[in-house]
Amino acid sequence: MTPPFTEERLREIVETQIASDEKLGSQSGGSGHLGHVDYVLDGVDEPVRQGEAWEVTYKYTVIVTTEFTIYPDNPPHENGYKKTITLNEKGDVVREGVKRFVSTNWEPEGLLAPDKGDETHGAGEMVQRVIDLKTGRDITAEHVSQRLKELEIVAEGIIQRARGEAEGVLRGRPRGDL
Repeated sequence: MTPPFTEERLREIVETQIASDEKLGSQSGGSGHLGHVDYVLDGVDEPVRQGEAWEVTYKYTVIVTTEFTIYPDNPPHENGYKKTITLNEKGDVVREGVKRFVSTNWEPEGLLAPDKGDETHGAGEMVQRVIDLKTGRDITAEHVSQRLKELEIVAEGIIQRARGEAEGVLRGRPRGDL
């Protein structure tokens, strides 16, 4: 059976869905660095009839260009995804599948690379980054900042406990009776 919507209408539906799933356009990260998120629709599979509905699977690539993008050494980050949606006869999305990560062109420096042992990669050196998989944006600074705040709270508790024990010792109470 032929789907009740044209190929052009199906593309519009998929592009609307991608736009709702991704944060597209110009953006500024927490550190103030500029970037732009766009996408390329890599393909839309032929709709498959599922009872009264149509299941559509599509693939697309999210492209994150930053102020640090330089060809060929630092190209835009490109992350590929695949998703299936279910449409009713009118073309309305009635069910969404999970967006699946399928590919990337980006390997954070040193994260997966073997130890090169040269001046740019010291013995055993590893650079770890925290990447938002939805946008491809490097959120390492925000993650580290959050972890430091959590550690400050723990450290403050340790300091308060140590102060309490020190005051107790000064008052003649043995440690551990606090």
